Amino acid sequence: MAGAMPYNLEMMRTSVLSWSLLLFSVSCATESKPCGDGSARTDSGDCLPVEEADTDTDTDTDTDTDADTDADTDADTDADTDVDTGEPSGPAPDAAAIAGESDCGHPDPVWVWSFSEAVDDVRVRLDGGDWETGVGAPSGSGVIGTYSAEALTEGAHTVEVEGRFTDGPWSDTARFETVLTFHNPGIKYWSGVSRAITTSPLGHPVAVACHNCYADSAGNPTDNLTDTEDLLQDAVRDGADLLEIDVKVEDGIWYVDHNEDGGTSGALVEDVLALSVWQSTDAPLFMEIKERSPTQGQIAALIEMIVDAGFATNGRPVILRTFLSRIDNLTYAQTVLQDHPFHAPYFRLHLLYNSGDASTVAGFQDLIVDAEANGYHGVELNLSTDNLFSLVHRAEALELGVAVWTVPESMGEIYCAGLRDDVDILITDYPIDDCVEVATEDTQLLYVDVSQQSASATTLAYHYDGTLPGTVALTGSHVPTLRSGSSGALTGSYLDFDASNAETLGLHDADNDPDDGYFVVAVFQSDAPSGTSEDTQALVSKADSGGFALELDQSPSNVLRYGVRVDGEYAYATKSTSSVSSSQLHMVMGSYDGNGKVRLWLDASDSGVSESSTLTSGVDTNNSPIRIGADPEGASGSRFYFDGKLQMLSVHKWRNH
Repeated sequence: MAGAMPYNLEMMRTSVLSWSLLLFSVSCATESKPCGDGSARTDSGDCLPVEEADTDTDTDTDTDTDADTDADTDADTDADTDVDTGEPSGPAPDAAAIAGESDCGHPDPVWVWSFSEAVDDVRVRLDGGDWETGVGAPSGSGVIGTYSAEALTEGAHTVEVEGRFTDGPWSDTARFETVLTFHNPGIKYWSGVSRAITTSPLGHPVAVACHNCYADSAGNPTDNLTDTEDLLQDAVRDGADLLEIDVKVEDGIWYVDHNEDGGTSGALVEDVLALSVWQSTDAPLFMEIKERSPTQGQIAALIEMIVDAGFATNGRPVILRTFLSRIDNLTYAQTVLQDHPFHAPYFRLHLLYNSGDASTVAGFQDLIVDAEANGYHGVELNLSTDNLFSLVHRAEALELGVAVWTVPESMGEIYCAGLRDDVDILITDYPIDDCVEVATEDTQLLYVDVSQQSASATTLAYHYDGTLPGTVALTGSHVPTLRSGSSGALTGSYLDFDASNAETLGLHDADNDPDDGYFVVAVFQSDAPSGTSEDTQALVSKADSGGFALELDQSPSNVLRYGVRVDGEYAYATKSTSSVSSSQLHMVMGSYDGNGKVRLWLDASDSGVSESSTLTSGVDTNNSPIRIGADPEGASGSRFYFDGKLQMLSVHKWRNH
């Protein structure tokens, strides 16, 4: 999320005082809880003797003539304090207890402290700086408070707290050291995650998530727990970045189960989180809450269970998710997390959307805007949602994470390759190891993401032959116009082609491997889906006695088609243009792998597609460049001009999967 931390700092600050009333009962391995004698605890929870506790044993009863007096605790010589001159008298209160994160993954940590007595003054300082006084609030017979910092850098930072009775000496100094470690900074959504997420050849991290990575078909929790452990171990072995479990509650008990149907045969969530398999992976917990009518108490119990199991720590966040229709699960989670200030930064909240959650693209975009405004961190979209990339680009502009569901088991490789540079999470039924392989394989012949380019640019940037950067001029009389804005289905920048002006861009010559084929993805909006004055409009093509073409063709009938030239003849997969709308941003995919059929998908569906017959040879090569918006004729000629907008284009050399 481009550096944005996945929690609401102001929400945390306003709630942390009420949370600290429970300071000594919160179960958190990083919290320094008091012992009965006021001493500190070790990280393992043992009480240190008072003389070994992390407090300043130089009390404030020293006089100002002692050359060895600690300047931080000497009320007479510390120029930064607000106390009167003169030697204080009377007893000093016991040292405070402080809680905080020992290992912190964000720049805005919070510390909570508490005095067991009703002290009258409290002072706090950070990293040996100036003391800040007038902090804290009464609570029963004691005083509690919070200290927060902003924009701290990596490394160790120490907070010190002292208290006193009116005009009395300051207490021993209580200290807490927090070490800030930022994992993978600057990689957008996956910033703050220690795991090496699956990464495309172009350097985009795309997590491969094991869909429904649990068992719930056995007749009892014990057998389902055993089967779930097997599935989790298999997914870890195959390289899954995220392990999805679905949860629901029945009679106050949380179960791992896909259906909220009253059944109690699923494995208990508490038992699943305790499995040793979680210790063998650094994969974040990826949990969907299925509950339709949750209560805040039920969500509080779930979050407490997650925290107690050791999840939601620096480098390993927990991603809690629910469908829009069950949004109460996340609303309650936001409230409950206010009581977990040291774990809240490591929870990310996602909304899942069904394709019919809005009737218009504008309505769907508004839902995504609302998700960001309400403090959520990601959205998850059905692959078959109309205007999918319109929503992806809107979410990206808001710095939200984007997941798509569900990559199918059959032909799932097209999504693992085709979306690897455009989304943050692929939730897949396609085999995990195969998806990881395809997402990282060096197949890229061309990649253009127009949406991220400045509308004032005079060149178009792209990648070719793997990771090589290239540019092409956008100046001249027969080139498309680079536009930007939010209009209808289009969000961000796009290329606007005018067929009547013969507008096209020639890029570079990119051939497939001799025995293989091509895979092409294009995100486009057609201004003339039923045709122009020419019989054919080429969205992208290398078809010149070889190669491939993705076209709108009106002769002999209006079809969207993807074709390749094999053994001297073109073979096509086609679909009627009746499904192509001039108001919709479509995603079209075409593939041929050198041994099989030419295939076509429009908006993640192959319904109504007529595939080619089975072919057994690689695509014929040529020396013509890939052209956007037209069909090439030799190195510099062109024909069959496209009338419409293009926002993303990806071309791969494609083998048999």
